[in-house]
Amino acid sequence: MLYRIGHSRRSDGSRIPDWENFTSPWWITDSTFLEIAGRSEDAGTEIGLLVRMKLALTPDFGCCDTLFRVQLKNTLRAWNGRGFPVFENGTPEERERDNLPMAWHGGYEIAQNFVPGLRDFANNRPTQCALDSLNPLPPLPLTSYARVRDGGHAFIPFPWPVP
Repeated sequence: MLYRIGHSRRSDGSRIPDWENFTSPWWITDSTFLEIAGRSEDAGTEIGLLVRMKLALTPDFGCCDTLFRVQLKNTLRAWNGRGFPVFENGTPEERERDNLPMAWHGGYEIAQNFVPGLRDFANNRPTQCALDSLNPLPPLPLTSYARVRDGGHAFIPFPWPVP
């Protein structure tokens, strides 16, 4: 099972369709997600904040409020490891003046998976690889992550883009 912390809306407030999140190349394993969720519970830190820190999800990336999960139907090639530091908009001088982090480094103990080839960016649609390889589960609000442990979630048809 792969997990993705996705975004329900863009910075302008418009809705992001589920298929865009399902075809993002950035995913984590279920054990990595449960590690982050457990640390959130142990520390009493809101999961959205801990996810941002551990995965270097800057506010520029989105609202970070939805949990996407897929079961793989086929073996996919992916890069696995630590992400590079993420630099937000603005010069270092502006960021220092506004007391914002210079870079987001993510958790050193966290490995992420980069799975290329899930989205056809030129035609704005899922690739055949995504359709053949991903068995999506219904998205959940990130704050409802405990429902993952309940089980009983049925797979859903792949959410095709609306023209």
